[in-house]
Amino acid sequence: MQKLRVLIDNRWYTVEVGELSNCSVNVSVDDEPLQVTITKPNLSLEPSYTYETQDKSQTSSHSSESISEILSPLPGIILSINVQIAQIVNKGDKLCVIEAMKMEQVIFAPKGGTIAEIHVKTDQRVLIGDALINIV
Repeated sequence: MQKLRVLIDNRWYTVEVGELSNCSVNVSVDDEPLQVTITKPNLSLEPSYTYETQDKSQTSSHSSESISEILSPLPGIILSINVQIAQIVNKGDKLCVIEAMKMEQVIFAPKGGTIAEIHVKTDQRVLIGDALINIV
C-alpha cells in the first residue's frame, strides 16, 4: 500500500492505497478501510503526479501568504530542476523531474505563484514526502 497525505475541504487525511484489481482498489482513510470502485479505468492521469501536500499560512510583517510545499511523491533521484528561486510559475508548469526505476516522473506546479525555496539539487536522492520546492 502507498501512504499519502490528502487535503479535502480544508481537512487533512492519511490515505493508504492498495493495488488496482478488477476496477476496484482497497483504500484506508484515517485507518478506516474502504473498497473503491473505479468507474472509468482507462482514463489518462496527466499530469501523473501533482503533489501539493502541505499548505501553510505564514504571517510576514507585510501580509499573510499561502505557501505550498511540494513533496516528493516517490523515492528516486532528481534528474533536473526546471525552475529558479523568485521565478513566477503557472499551474501545470514543470518544476522538476525525478527518476525512479529507470522511469522519469515530472513534478508539475499545483498552483501559480513564485518559487520561494528549492530544497533539492540535481542528482540528489529523495524519499516519499521529502520537500522539493516551495511556491508562494
